[in-house]
Amino acid sequence: MNEQISFVKEIEKRIINFLEPYKKIYENELFDFFIDSQTDMLEIWGNHKNKYNKDEKTNFILLRMNIHQEWNQIHISNIFISQFMQHNCIGKKLINEVFILAERIIMNFF
Repeated sequence: MNEQISFVKEIEKRIINFLEPYKKIYENELFDFFIDSQTDMLEIWGNHKNKYNKDEKTNFILLRMNIHQEWNQIHISNIFISQFMQHNCIGKKLINEVFILAERIIMNFF
């Protein structure tokens, strides 16, 4: 159980380091993100300014993954890149960050 918690923390750290520069790049869109982690699931939520109401932000699931330590598997069940972020390989790079870590600790990645 401790190994799984430390693995989740390591993924969180990699994702934060990866996404943090995009807050500055997309500051006009007010891009931000937060992570909701549990022992076996990790959700990365993004948000940006609402194009219809300037006082509100629109939330979206950036990445959702399930971590099955007992089977040595990571499943990405959802990835969504908001329209203003598309065509910059952000989704591929984000998946690659998780893949590198999974490969290092010998986990199957789906």
